[in-house]
Amino acid sequence: MFITPTRSAPSASTSRSAATVLAGVLLLAGLAGCAPASGDTDTPSNSGSGTAAVACPDEPSAAGTTPALVLLVGVHANAPAADVPAMLACDIRDTLRAGSPVAVVGLDGDPAVEDTIRFDSTAQNDAARSDDLTAAEKQVLSTVRGARASSDGSDLVAGMNVAADVAASLGSLDALIVVIDSGLPDRGALNMTTPGMLAARPAEVAGFLADQHALRKLDGMRVDLVGIGYTSSPQEPLTPSMTDNLTAILRTSLDKAGATVRVRPAPRTGNAPDTTFTTTPAPLPSTPTFTPASTTVYDDTTALGFLPDTTTLRDPPAASQAVASLAAWLTADPQRRATITGTCASDGTPAGRARLSRARADAIKALLTDLGVDPAQIATSGAGYIADPPDRRPDGTFDPAKAAKNRSVRITTTETP
Repeated sequence: MFITPTRSAPSASTSRSAATVLAGVLLLAGLAGCAPASGDTDTPSNSGSGTAAVACPDEPSAAGTTPALVLLVGVHANAPAADVPAMLACDIRDTLRAGSPVAVVGLDGDPAVEDTIRFDSTAQNDAARSDDLTAAEKQVLSTVRGARASSDGSDLVAGMNVAADVAASLGSLDALIVVIDSGLPDRGALNMTTPGMLAARPAEVAGFLADQHALRKLDGMRVDLVGIGYTSSPQEPLTPSMTDNLTAILRTSLDKAGATVRVRPAPRTGNAPDTTFTTTPAPLPSTPTFTPASTTVYDDTTALGFLPDTTTLRDPPAASQAVASLAAWLTADPQRRATITGTCASDGTPAGRARLSRARADAIKALLTDLGVDPAQIATSGAGYIADPPDRRPDGTFDPAKAAKNRSVRITTTETP
């Protein structure tokens, strides 16, 4: 619905300076109240009153110069309940007072529009008009906080497309879409519950989504990513490196689709929404435990992952820690042996894959020798692409999640030569 406040105007003696203060500094209890809930520590707050002052530009944008604002808010399980970080207060105010609409889309397994709010005051003086603007802002906040899931799951790509459709229907092809979500969808074109996807290479995920034309409606629009990586139980918390890669996946994918992307860090904490609808948690990458006299597979999602197309480990200290028990086992008995086999994804040429997989196996051997293992105890080889699992989809397109599982080092250990 469209909200058109018609609040009666107070006496005309209200001063212009007071109206300027009201317009220039947002003292919106609703938006301020969401600051603690979302963990937005960059916004000053008044702990005594529970309100926050957010400085906004004194002068409103000219009518028609500010495009629509679409808030895509996660209402699904496994993420903090829907709220509006205080950092968005000025975006909301500027959009409304310019006469442009603010739409709210609830993100679950079947994303849908919750409401559209537009400010159009009939007040006769600035102070009353400011009050009406505040009422419209509160309506935005209450719409966000009142949004509820109506289906299982989270389909982020579908949600962004709904947001783009809403913007187009409002005549705003350069709208600002603000995604307020954990960024861990469990269905749709981008499914972060697929093993390997959370650690997949951002450029490969972007290409994967581009092949499906999954985000083409976002071309020309602006997208802000807010609160990506912040979760609630039963979703396990992401590590900083996981959050960084997830953010890069979303940013790179939207970039490739033609959107202008901005990442706005806003720590979001708190309980998940009270809902009976479920969302599948995304499995977090983990490093397997070495087991003697067996084969242990360390794929690209583990601590033995490499930077793209190189023999440089992503996190050398973590890699050393991951093989420390193997090194100790080998040095305890000089008769023990390890064979390290490198494997690659299907991209590139057969010769290139063979060289890279062998070079990565040699890099792990060097890591073990640095930990005191006799080089004579270790053999290396490069198997190239072994399709375990196949990383091409039935239509021949590249699967970035399965590619991450194919890039590996496989260490087989024996007690005697």
